[in-house]
Amino acid sequence: LRSSAGFHLDLSEDSLRRFGAGASAAGASGRRNKNKKKVSLPPSNFSNDYERPKLELFNEHCDAIIEQYNLENRHARGTVTELVPSDDHVRVCVDGGGVGGVPRVYIAS
Repeated sequence: LRSSAGFHLDLSEDSLRRFGAGASAAGASGRRNKNKKKVSLPPSNFSNDYERPKLELFNEHCDAIIEQYNLENRHARGTVTELVPSDDHVRVCVDGGGVGGVPRVYIAS
């Protein structure tokens, strides 16, 4: 992995660091410690340069976040055929007749 410990799936910037330090994913997610200090990193889980996590740790953290937020059931696959913006959401039409409304759309290719 080339990215530092601040880039991951969870909402809290320190989530991966806390997870690597042995905190449970549920306790680490979405919360900052009260004095907003960074959690110290176990040297075996992160590289010395740029705080890059080991691949195994990163994958375990992703699995925990996917389970915590039930993302597996929220992930939709298909080909987007139309995007219809409105004032407060974007209607996404997918092949096979699926339609959904979302607050924002991210495009990746």
